[in-house]
Amino acid sequence: GFLRAVLILKKFKPDVVVGFGGYVSVPVALAAKALRIPVVIHEQTLEAGGANRFISKFADKICISFDTSLKYFPKEKVVLTGNPVGDTIHHPGKRFPLDSKDPVIYVTGGSQGSHFINHLISQTLAKLLDKYILIHQTGDSREFKDFDKLTILKEGLNNGKRDRYIISKFYSPYEVGAVMKRADLVISRAGINTISELIVLEKPSYLIPLPISQKDEQLKNAEFLKKLGLGEVGNQKSLTPDTFLREVTWMMENIVNYKIKHHKSHFPKNAAAKIVEVIYAAETSN
Repeated sequence: GFLRAVLILKKFKPDVVVGFGGYVSVPVALAAKALRIPVVIHEQTLEAGGANRFISKFADKICISFDTSLKYFPKEKVVLTGNPVGDTIHHPGKRFPLDSKDPVIYVTGGSQGSHFINHLISQTLAKLLDKYILIHQTGDSREFKDFDKLTILKEGLNNGKRDRYIISKFYSPYEVGAVMKRADLVISRAGINTISELIVLEKPSYLIPLPISQKDEQLKNAEFLKKLGLGEVGNQKSLTPDTFLREVTWMMENIVNYKIKHHKSHFPKNAAAKIVEVIYAAETSN
């Protein structure tokens, strides 16, 4: 990998090499260092991955998303930039078309969907629809066929509830931005990009971390958001439909209390622009 990276960099002749973690970034960063090309890395997570910790020893600049990562890196190299979120989160372009002014819950398991979350919704759907509108992104699992099952469940609802349940396998980035802005509460997994979007939008959320995430990363993300004051955390191993329904209902009834309780400077906005500034500075200082 190192030898291939040297050949590619010699041919391409970049002014800067930027890494975002993962083992594949290591040989490229090493090759850049050998060729005296500036190296900038960005750490998305609350802590730090092994690849970025190794590269940080010789990187010129280190961008971090959260101040909790600072302890893993040489302080003199670190710049707190935040974690970039898609422009469609800030500017979705149009509102999600809903005539009703009733409270809205957005349910998502990420782009692939979550069978566990989908199953929870199937067991609590009728009761949730008594009070709330649900916009549900299910994913398209060929193994579980959740979208098909939930569509059949929707058709079995009475007319009033059927119209209050909006279901789709996927939403475009613009639709996601519009849905998240319209939603009063988001029910989701707890990947770092989801957490970043929720913080930027200051959106209350009920998070169900993926229990098999590396080093319990999703649980740590969810607990971080809860500590900020924006959410609650459900434990997949012990979560029942009754508990889920009770906790989501309680959150909706107390939704005004879910606000960021700490100073916002620990998560800067305009993260992409800040990272670009660091990259330009690394190039010009070389």
